[in-house]
Order: sequence, then structure tokens, then C-alpha cells
Amino acid sequence: MAAVAALDTYLSDLVLFVSTKDRKTFLNTAQKFCQNKAANIVARIAQMWSDNTLDSAEQEVIDFVLKTSYSNTKRINDDILKDLYGLKNLPSFNIDDIFRLRHIIVHRSGKQKNGEEICFNKDELLSKIGRLESVASTINNLVKNSEIVKSLKHYKS
Repeated sequence: MAAVAALDTYLSDLVLFVSTKDRKTFLNTAQKFCQNKAANIVARIAQMWSDNTLDSAEQEVIDFVLKTSYSNTKRINDDILKDLYGLKNLPSFNIDDIFRLRHIIVHRSGKQKNGEEICFNKDELLSKIGRLESVASTINNLVKNSEIVKSLKHYKS
């Protein structure tokens, strides 16, 4: 569970990192992550920026990003790597089985629907952690070599 949580935190940090680089990207993130509240939040942000008014709209977007779960490969590939970082031809991460196990362990006390407990040995656990580490490493390399990150003069890898 800790390895999945660490990957989830890393991914939310990637979203915030790129989203705060300019106003256009921040507004796109607001629309993507705030869903049914997006129009209201975007309008409030625009008013903040144009009229220099005080509001919590920017912080609300950041809170939405932080509350979002990134424990599915579609969100990782489509929302983060393709949309925010402009990456194409992504590798298949194939870790949905680990996300599913984490969900069962956390939300169903480690029991399948038939009541059977999920069990795995130390080697299986280390293998799953290794797969998550490999995904994080691959994502890190893709992101740090992306045009968006390269364009940031203050970024140092």
C-alpha cells in the first residue's frame, strides 16, 4: 500500500509541477480536475487575475489535484503524461492489477468478494514493488526529457 501511495503522491506532484508553470496550463488543469465546478472556479480565477481580487479559487484547484487518486493507468497516461506533459508513444505500464489489489486490501480488508483473503509471499510483494519502482523511474525519465520540462529554464534535473 505504501508503494502505491508513494507513486500516487509522485504523480500528483507532477500534475502540480507542470500546472503551475503558466496561467493557461493552470486553467486547463482547473477544467480537467474540478469537473462540475470548473466553470465557476475558472471564472473566479479569471476575476482574481484581471481584477487583482482575493479568492481561494487557485487553492481549490490545488486541493482538487491533491485529492485526486492517480491509481489507474488511464489517468496516468491520458491525464498526466499525454495532456499535461505532451508525451506520445507511451509504454504500457500494466499495473492495474496492483491498483486493484491495493483497493481490495484497503477497502475490503484484504478479502475478495467470495470472502477469500488475498495472500502473497515476500517475493511476490517485492516483485510488485519493483514494478511500481520501474513505472516511477520510466515516468521520471519521460517527464524530465519532455519539451515542457526542458523549456523551464529554472528546472535542474
